Amino acid sequence: MTLMDKYQTSVATFNKLAKQYQDKYMDFEHYFDTYDAICDLVTTPNAKILDIGCGPANISSYLLKKRPDYQIHGTDLSSAMIELATGNVENGSFEVLDSREISKIDQKFDAIICGFNAPYLDEEDVAKLISDISGLLNPNGILYFSTMEGSSFDNGYQTSSTGDQVYIHYHSYPFCFAQLQSNGLELIEVKRKMMPPQANQLQAIDMFLYARKVS
Repeated sequence: MTLMDKYQTSVATFNKLAKQYQDKYMDFEHYFDTYDAICDLVTTPNAKILDIGCGPANISSYLLKKRPDYQIHGTDLSSAMIELATGNVENGSFEVLDSREISKIDQKFDAIICGFNAPYLDEEDVAKLISDISGLLNPNGILYFSTMEGSSFDNGYQTSSTGDQVYIHYHSYPFCFAQLQSNGLELIEVKRKMMPPQANQLQAIDMFLYARKVS
């Protein structure tokens, strides 16, 4: 199976299970403190925020409850997710866009959210994504970047209870840190959380990186 097939398989699953994903993660308290940290860092009034791989806008929706002045633009490759996001965030703007083509966006942002988009990208595409993100950030702009921490040896398909599959890529801290550093992004903080183990899946370590554009 080719690399493109892996991506297409994952997107097809997200299109099919978008509502179930929304039901699980729209109010998922386990991550709320990581979103609060975004509000603490992004203090600019009416800050322009890009939400990459926004899903049903679960992160953006949470942020707007605390900071209704934020101006949200979200992207996702799943059209079903964008449809949900549009309904969940009335004042936001959303578009179907591959995160590997995020450089097509012709504006700058005060902050960029990339919440668990990286697990669906290989290392080469994550490296390009972080480079593209740096190019879209204003000076001193903030990046929130979360992924599943681990070794590439653990990469592979994960199957849901419905039999649908996504291909998961694990990324290490040294790799992510190197990409930030080489693209003028200064690491501010790292958070980690353990997710409860699920049937037929590795126990995941979720890693959250906060960085600021310094050059």
